[in-house]
This record gives sequence, C-alpha cells and structure tokens, in this order.
Amino acid sequence: MTVRKLILRIHLWLGFTCGTLLFFVALTGCVLAFEDELRYATQHHLLYVNAEDQPRLSVQQVIDVVKADNPKAKLSQIRFYGDPSRTVHCYTRDKKIVSVNPYNGNITGVRDNEKDWLSLVLSFHRTLLLGDIGEHIIQWNVWIFLVMLLSGLVLWLPPKFKLWKQNLVIKRGLAPKKRNYDLHRILGVYAWLPLLLIAITGISMSSGGGEKGPKLKSLFTASAPDAGIYDHVVNQIDHQEPIDVLRVTFPQDSTGVITIGVRYVTSSFRKQSSFMFDRYSGKLLKTELYQQKSFWQRFFGSSYELHTGRILGIPGKIIMFFAGLIALSLPITGFLIWWNKRGR
Repeated sequence: MTVRKLILRIHLWLGFTCGTLLFFVALTGCVLAFEDELRYATQHHLLYVNAEDQPRLSVQQVIDVVKADNPKAKLSQIRFYGDPSRTVHCYTRDKKIVSVNPYNGNITGVRDNEKDWLSLVLSFHRTLLLGDIGEHIIQWNVWIFLVMLLSGLVLWLPPKFKLWKQNLVIKRGLAPKKRNYDLHRILGVYAWLPLLLIAITGISMSSGGGEKGPKLKSLFTASAPDAGIYDHVVNQIDHQEPIDVLRVTFPQDSTGVITIGVRYVTSSFRKQSSFMFDRYSGKLLKTELYQQKSFWQRFFGSSYELHTGRILGIPGKIIMFFAGLIALSLPITGFLIWWNKRGR
C-alpha cells in the first residue's frame, strides 16, 4: 500500500467516525456565527437602553437592585460595558442573566439560559447537551477533524505544478459522481484555512485555554466583607484605554478572591487584563496585564473571536459562516464519493 493510499484510508475512516457529528456541529456553528445579530433582533430589550447623560450605577447599587428583585439570587458575575447604551448583565448561579438599566436601576428582563434557544444551540455546539461527557466527545471530534484537514490537504495537492489551476476550479458539465468529487476537494481547499483556525481555536477553548496557576485565596477574617468592597477594588484599577467590558467575578466561597477582568477596545487580538483582590481587605493579590502576555498567549486568549470571525467584524463572521456551510457539506459529498466507489 502506497503512502497516498494509506492517507486516503485514514481520511476515509476518520470521516466515518466523525462525519455525522461534524455535520451538526457545523450546522450549529453557522447559526452561532451571527448570534449577536440574532440577539439584537429578538432580545433587544435585554441588551440595550437609551444612553443618558448621567452617572451609571455602581457595582453595589446593581447588586442591591438584583437582591431587591430576588433576595435568594446568588450572583456569580456582573458585566459592565463600555458602550453607554448597553445594559448591565448580572449572571446568577442558576444560569440566568438579569439585565439592568445602568441609569435608573430598572430590570429590563431576565434570560434563562436553560430555556433560551440560542443558549441551547451553543450548549449543543459545545457539549451535545451531555455535560462533561459531551464536552470530551466534542474535543476528540475536533482533534479528528484537524487530522482530516491535514490529510485532506495532502490528498488535494497536485503532483505537478501545472495542475494546480485545474485543482482550484469546479469543472462544468461533469457527471454527478465526478461533481461530488470536485465539490468535496475544491470547496474543502477554499475553506481549509478558516476551518483550520476553527479547529485549533476550538481545541483551545474546549481544553480551557491552557494551564492555570495555583489558586489564590483570601485571608479569612471574622468580620464580613464591607458592603462597598466591590466598588473599592474596581476603583483601584487605573484604565489607560477605552473599556469594552468589565467583569466582576464574585468569590465562590469564604476563601475565594474577587476577580476583575477588563477587556479593552481593540480591532486585533483581545486586550484583556485581570486583577485578583482579597475579598475582605480589598488588597490587590495578583495582576495579569495584557501588555505582559506573549503573542501566543494573546492569540489563544482571542480564541473565541478567531473561532467565530468576530475579530474581523461582519466580514469575518461571513467568512466563518460560509466555512461552516462547506464543513457541513463535506461529510455529505465524502459519503457520496465513497458510496459511488464502494464496488471497488
């Protein structure tokens, strides 16, 4: 058996292994490429308010608003946006997002992520709605898809330079069997780079984005933390750039720390810095500035933006959308090629 035939055999059987799952993951990915636009059209009241020329609510004021509406609510994170027309998003531990008007404190709505259809599509895309087991299945499936992309490129490469042009054009007037072959390999090569980027960033996100350092702990004291501790730590951060979103992540337990994540406005890789504070004293324990991160740390830190095409705005989303359409077509055309050749 030649090397090419061996690669073809591997490509074929890996296709049988992940083809069906690839179809549905690519289909949900196409929907999620325009998640922002779909939410804007269907959930505008949860995202935007009329901007006003007055100070916005502080962290503690937002907490008080949520607690007044639901005293049993347990907050995990609050997100403040740099855009003055955006609502404040309060994430609860029971998977709800409470939207608060940052000017008057009115609650504009609540999104239940266990019922929201776009959240369910995202959950299926990431975990097949199977929790940790589904997450591992997706992760292995993406690894298989990455191998298929690499083997597919090897199979596509023409033996002679003069044959490259005809390997980039779908010929007219072909019989259905040969057309399937052309659609599979030529559309596949046009979408190869976006799909490679999707696979690499998908692996990065599913694996948690790399190793984490030792867990920080707050120094426990007998007294409860001051009511204004969150505003105190937020005000310690000196911002030199316009803010895109500021995240206040609450401690998970009595020894947990307050984490402030700040993402600054950018049209390139994500500019995100993190600040960890003692939940009792408000003392700064650790700082991770984006300026101190390496190229690859910022690259993989931007996996979500690269994966969805958001890093390039609408053009990037369109590119990833069509790459997803081609990805979901590959198992179909690949199966038809095998079906027509199965006698051999």
